[in-house]
Amino acid sequence: MTHRTLLCFLFFLLFFTTAHSQRSTNGFVKDHFTGETMAGVSVTDSASLKKTITNQYGFFSLKVKIPATLYFSSVGYQTSTFCIAQASDKSRIFEIKPAEYQLDEVEIKATKDDSQNQQIGYLSIPLERLNTIPTIFGEKDIFRALALTPGVSIGNEGTVGLFVRGGTPDQNLILLDEAPIYNSAHFFGIISVFNSEALKKVAMYKGILPAQYGGRVSSVIDVTMKEGNTKRHKKDHGIGLVTSSMLLDGPLSYKNRERGSYLVSGRAAYLGLATLPLWFLYQFGNSQQYFNYLLYDINAKINYKIDDKSRLYLSFYNSYDRWDSRQKYAADSRGRLNINWGNLTGTLRYNRILKPNLFLKSVLLFTRYQYDIGVATSQKIDDTFKTTDAYSLQSSLADVTAKTSLEYFANPNYTIRVGVEATRHSYQPTKVETTFELDPRVVEASNKIFKANEFGAFTEHEIAVSDALRFNAGLRLGAFSVQQQNYSSFEPRFSANLILPRNWSIKGGFAQMRQFIHLLSTNSIGLPNDVWVPATSAVRPQFARQYSVGVFKNYPAQKLTLSVEGYYKSLKDQIDYRTGSSLFADAGKPWETLIEKGGVGRAYGVEFFLNKTEGNFTGWLAYTLAWSESKFENINNGQWFYGNFDRRHSISLTGNYKISSSVNFSANWVFNTGRPATVPIAIIKANLDQSQPEFIYGDRNNYRLPAYHRLDAGINWDRRSKRNRTVTWSVGAYNVYSRRNPYYVEVNGSKNPQPQGTFDYRLYSYGLIPIIPYVGYVAKM
Repeated sequence: MTHRTLLCFLFFLLFFTTAHSQRSTNGFVKDHFTGETMAGVSVTDSASLKKTITNQYGFFSLKVKIPATLYFSSVGYQTSTFCIAQASDKSRIFEIKPAEYQLDEVEIKATKDDSQNQQIGYLSIPLERLNTIPTIFGEKDIFRALALTPGVSIGNEGTVGLFVRGGTPDQNLILLDEAPIYNSAHFFGIISVFNSEALKKVAMYKGILPAQYGGRVSSVIDVTMKEGNTKRHKKDHGIGLVTSSMLLDGPLSYKNRERGSYLVSGRAAYLGLATLPLWFLYQFGNSQQYFNYLLYDINAKINYKIDDKSRLYLSFYNSYDRWDSRQKYAADSRGRLNINWGNLTGTLRYNRILKPNLFLKSVLLFTRYQYDIGVATSQKIDDTFKTTDAYSLQSSLADVTAKTSLEYFANPNYTIRVGVEATRHSYQPTKVETTFELDPRVVEASNKIFKANEFGAFTEHEIAVSDALRFNAGLRLGAFSVQQQNYSSFEPRFSANLILPRNWSIKGGFAQMRQFIHLLSTNSIGLPNDVWVPATSAVRPQFARQYSVGVFKNYPAQKLTLSVEGYYKSLKDQIDYRTGSSLFADAGKPWETLIEKGGVGRAYGVEFFLNKTEGNFTGWLAYTLAWSESKFENINNGQWFYGNFDRRHSISLTGNYKISSSVNFSANWVFNTGRPATVPIAIIKANLDQSQPEFIYGDRNNYRLPAYHRLDAGINWDRRSKRNRTVTWSVGAYNVYSRRNPYYVEVNGSKNPQPQGTFDYRLYSYGLIPIIPYVGYVAKM
């Protein structure tokens, strides 16, 4: 018997004469050392063995008999015991310590592993594990880490757009503190826009989305920022191969640390410093070309405790990239190309405990994404270079959203969530500015701004029928109004978990989803020239329906979890560029005239996941067997064809071994079937004076690139500095054996002298990214 259990027993004797009535005990669970609230913590009443889970904001409510003993457990934290001696309507604070501070083992009998209660398709890997995975340039990247899990892949090498269960990147709802993020890439897709040092949690839902989420048809990636340390002021900084970062956080007041906290973080690349010598050479005439690159992101957050039941949060985020390239054509003529893009979000959230078992959340948020590609030519006139020709293509969108929801903990076996939301959208898919003469009517049509209103309401019921059976049943209703056209959506969602003997379980789910936004994508390198467009009177919103079922097994002694999931997803009202069309090449034309509409799709597959969660060695093996196909009336003769990033086989092996208390080694190996591409199948016999061939193309995506595989490895070493800071050195390499994985294919050749009218052309594949060593340094107070 531990000392805490004995203490609880004494409290029971002391209050034995009081009434033992059922009371709702509520509170917040926090990290003992940082004061950060903790989501997903399991809270168990020792007497009844009734259990609940803290919500996204660390809040829980549980009916218990007073006095009571509560057990708190979470992955990476010690199991903690707290005694509730007296009933109180006030919210309590429960602080638990990381696992390395575990003193006594607490056994909770007759309870199951919490992973068995999670709905199918849900994935949440602690950031501490994700951050140990070696990535390109050594930049910690949650998207690349998620791409190592089953059913999730990245498109071209070096990019961060996620393809989830056959979906496209636009079908993923990426949230940062409730606000949608419309572009997730820095540095032409090589680096994620999220600075992982500023993040607290990343949760992913693949296909079977809870009813509280709407507007996308493939997945939700819900990212939560840290709230700031309420215990002490901290300053962390890191130096990497490409970027450096800094994070400041601490309490708003030392006198009353529970009053609130702040967090500010920034990350920036110093590529501009590396290219500074090129600028001098260009300016003074010794170089004909010059380029520069700027990127940064900023996170800021304040949370303020109004009273014991109310708290206010204010979040801000900004990311920005700019590429600037200049060239001298002649002594008096110069050219310039610049590309810039960025996200801006702001979230104001109010949380209040209306009753011990009733939780209110109200949110007002703003998000904006915009990009600009511009080219210009300047001539030297009177010793000054003046712009003579210019062309700029811009695209932007902005949302203002208000939403509110209630979470009602009726009893330990029944939780109800209801909510409503409204969004005002403003889309400008294209905005052309140029010195060239264009038909004003064409420019006006091309620069059109679309205003749209979107409304949503949901109800979600989480019910535990017994210790072995629980389900989540929900319904989401939506409406979208644009160009005097109204669309509605009816979206039932359902998932169920059945726990079997010997730590086996069966899970299944169904979801119907509608998406009122499309992405015109080039599916090429990670340039930001993908354009968001709304559903209109001429372009219908996307629709998807997904079924999923899986078998799960826990091995508690080995700290292993095993899952095998199968899914089938059907899609309707997809869009794609017409052959040979793009917004940049067809500037001045309305985007609706450049696309094929009414496409259908299907995606299905099986996912295998073996995950080692604790011990000196952690890691996982993931395998996915999948198909992704599309069909358009005017593409491929109306026949089914494989999607641009259809991968038949995907394997990832990820591991981290703790060599000592201060040194760990990480590695991951990835294999993917080559992606499809469309290549010529023949050449028309040429005329004698024809210098270039005319190709004949067969089916869409009639060829597969060679298989993709690579190995990444790295070592992390922790130590204490002379200033008593925790310093981490990271050394490793991306693509260790320097595999030149195919990035694109191209047909090259020449005309044969004999026989006349023939050509010798062959298909070549090109790889871009060799081995990239990296070194990183992070210091934390």
